[in-house]
Amino acid sequence: MNEAFLSGVNVCFFDLDGCIYHGNKLAYGAKPLLKELEKRHIQYSFITNNSRQTGQEIAKKLKNIGLDVDTSKIITATDFIGKYLKEKFGIVSIKTVGSSSLNDAIAFEGHRIVPLEDKDKADVIVVGRDVDFTYEKLQRISEEVSRGSLVIGTNSDHFHPAEGQKKIPETGAIIAAIQAVTGTTVQCIGKPEPYLFLYGLQMFGAKSDSGVMIGDNLETDILGGRRVGMRTVWVENNNDDALSFQHSDSDYKVKSIYELYEIVAMPHVFEKFLKRN
Repeated sequence: MNEAFLSGVNVCFFDLDGCIYHGNKLAYGAKPLLKELEKRHIQYSFITNNSRQTGQEIAKKLKNIGLDVDTSKIITATDFIGKYLKEKFGIVSIKTVGSSSLNDAIAFEGHRIVPLEDKDKADVIVVGRDVDFTYEKLQRISEEVSRGSLVIGTNSDHFHPAEGQKKIPETGAIIAAIQAVTGTTVQCIGKPEPYLFLYGLQMFGAKSDSGVMIGDNLETDILGGRRVGMRTVWVENNNDDALSFQHSDSDYKVKSIYELYEIVAMPHVFEKFLKRN
């Protein structure tokens, strides 16, 4: 290239599920694309709203499906929320709704974890994707809010896509129930909010206009990337979001990760791509 496409780019950020992998299968073209970026001395990282796994756990998954990535390159809502709370409030007492990994990541940052069923009030309730969420938990959260606890969510996604066009309920669906019962608005730290993007840029010492966000979700990856001033590439994947969003919401649109690899590596493909975009 396609130097025009990558002009001034220092770092590329990729979404994971639906972009770099689909379920338990690596996206076709992901490995050669990352190697091409390395060859061009462009750094890359991954930003995910995954609130059930840490970066270390995701790195293991990636290795199992054929992509060896250093844990430091993976920015997750799971790992970040404890850091965010420490920067904003200092060390606080926290009740969590979510996975044991979310619990452990928050505790790692020095916060005091209080069981949800404990009678003592927590300063903050952190809500992540909880596959065992119950009516009883909803009731407990409502009671905590009435006692003055602040609720913060990892991410606002209502679902994430799975193989076979299935929709897997996400953190946002739980948050919707909490908001309906408590009448409060729950703040989230995941995409499209700026926190994970800005953390990633800071990690690489990069300015927003030297970063590119690549993902399949227009409402999180693309909207969030644009809000912080990054260039954006929407990986279409035959996504139905095309019906409700205009392509103009992203700077570029590609059909797949493999097409993005072709654009980066093959000048003649880039010329056709420019005409289409």
